[in-house]
This record gives sequence, structure tokens and C-alpha cells, in this order.
Amino acid sequence: MLILTIKARKDFVDIQKNKDNACYTPKLILLTKKTPKKYIEVTAKRRAGEFVRLGLTVTKKLEKTAIGRNRIKRQLREAFKKLNPNLLKNHIDYQIIARKRIIDTEFKCIIKDLEDCLNNKVKEGFPLKRTKKKKSLKAKS
Repeated sequence: MLILTIKARKDFVDIQKNKDNACYTPKLILLTKKTPKKYIEVTAKRRAGEFVRLGLTVTKKLEKTAIGRNRIKRQLREAFKKLNPNLLKNHIDYQIIARKRIIDTEFKCIIKDLEDCLNNKVKEGFPLKRTKKKKSLKAKS
């Protein structure tokens, strides 16, 4: 199966709007959405029948240097390639958002997290944003 890259910002935003098909782990977030028809028609002309599209997000907040962010992207891209092709569905966009714990993670653990997400073994126990407790507004005596 051919793996294409998602490059347009609009495509990333469209995937992030669909939070129903999201999988949260401590190391990464995997979002999925069906590929828009315009991309299916373009690749049909190029004779690429079976394909998936992959988008990677690693923020500056996660890793300050470009070297570090690129290293994380290379690991995620390679882990996605090493997955069993039977786990991937044809004409689906996958977006992987790296989280803080991915920095010191071994490559095997990244692959395991991706497989668990694709097998729906992970429960939504790790929210996208942490909620802060509100302080009570009691007047001091």
C-alpha cells in the first residue's frame, strides 16, 4: 500500500475537526478521516489504487530544535511504514500528533502504540488537553 503525505493546512484542520475517530495515548494522538474525493480522483489518474495519506505534527513546544522535531517525525514515519498493511484501511487520512512522552520513547513502543490505536485497544483515557482545577473565589478573612 502506498503512503502519501498530507501537506495542506486545510487537510490537517479538517482531520482535527473530526474528534470521533481519535485515539489518545501518552505518547501520541492518532486522528483518522476518510480521504476527500478530489485526492482519490487525482491518484486514480496516476494509477495508485490503494493508498493512505499520513500527516505528522510535532510542535515547537514539544521540541525546541528543528533537528529534534525532524528526528521525531522520521521515527513516526518509519513506525507507520513498519505497521502491518492489514491494519491500514484504504483511502483513509491518518494524522499523528506527537506528545511530550515520545521524546524518550523506544521505537518499539511507538509501533506498539500505533498498532493498539489501529486495533481500537486504547480507551480514551488520555485527553488532548489537561483541565486545570478552578480555584474557589472565597474571600480571605
